Amino acid sequence: SDNLTLKAGSYYLSTGLTLTNYSILISGNVTLCLNGNDIVCDGKTKDGHVISVGAYGTTAHLTLTDCQTTAGTINGGGKASTVVNLYGGCEMDMYGGTITGGGVGVYVDNRCTFKMSGGAITGNKGRGVNMVAGTFEMSGGAITGNRNGGVYVSKSVDAYPCTFNVSGKAEVTGNEKNNVYLREGQTIHVTGAFTGTIGVTAQTPSAGTSIVTVSDANYIKGTFTSDNGAYGISKDSSGNITLKEHNWNSTKSDTEANTITAKCADCGADGGSVTLTAPAAGTLTYDGTAKRAKLVPHDWLGTDVDNIKITYRYNRNNVITDYNGDPTDANEYEASIKLGEATASV
Repeated sequence: SDNLTLKAGSYYLSTGLTLTNYSILISGNVTLCLNGNDIVCDGKTKDGHVISVGAYGTTAHLTLTDCQTTAGTINGGGKASTVVNLYGGCEMDMYGGTITGGGVGVYVDNRCTFKMSGGAITGNKGRGVNMVAGTFEMSGGAITGNRNGGVYVSKSVDAYPCTFNVSGKAEVTGNEKNNVYLREGQTIHVTGAFTGTIGVTAQTPSAGTSIVTVSDANYIKGTFTSDNGAYGISKDSSGNITLKEHNWNSTKSDTEANTITAKCADCGADGGSVTLTAPAAGTLTYDGTAKRAKLVPHDWLGTDVDNIKITYRYNRNNVITDYNGDPTDANEYEASIKLGEATASV
């Protein structure tokens, strides 16, 4: 079937719309109000998209709104590869509605501009926003619950610049794998007062990797976090943000004598725990082989478990004696580990 073309004008959805074997093509300056209704893809579309903005050489600008309290959706139905696709040079402003159910929520091609100040992009099998090139300006709304990441920011090259600008109460959190994924050399640009929350993943993380740049240090009132638990964030006097290694503070668990927990002394991030466990009771019969305790990590981000030394001592006739190496002799042993000032034993 042929695509449904919306030419320049304002459109108000009075009822739900189901697409079977065709897409909606935006041609010209179009405003679409969902009015609390849903546009649902119910089969393979001609171009793999629910809405195509500016395909086949057309110039187009889509303004997406929703005047109802309960937002309508543009839903790929699990069949569309992309819910909204922006082709070369076209624009989209999103004030409301929900984009969901696609392989990708919004695909931003070269020279395109996507502005999001409201609504939600959620529940897509791939990324919420996939930026191959072009510009994404986010000043509000939420990108959350997408299975392959929230926003993908491709590497800029001369002919294909790629820029992600944020301000306002922009929220990019709760996506699987990562929230904002920055290709090498990319940063998020804060262009106005920012009060939202955004998680960030750098392609090649290391201490000192830049992830956020600002034009005014006073702009950042919200929160940026590192999706990679091995790193925290550091803000300089200009407001620019880089990755930093955590300063893990190890503490013996209040409830389990054989467990040590870690928390970053600088930012309070949780570094998980490591538990020292004794050999299974049924393996402790003397046979001349070593009976080693084991370390079991639980989301542990502190010292590499392989580099944590387990020491042993035994009690014979009420005399405590250190044992050199793994225990092989017939005795009652205590195993212990020490990280900083914290000691755990079993």
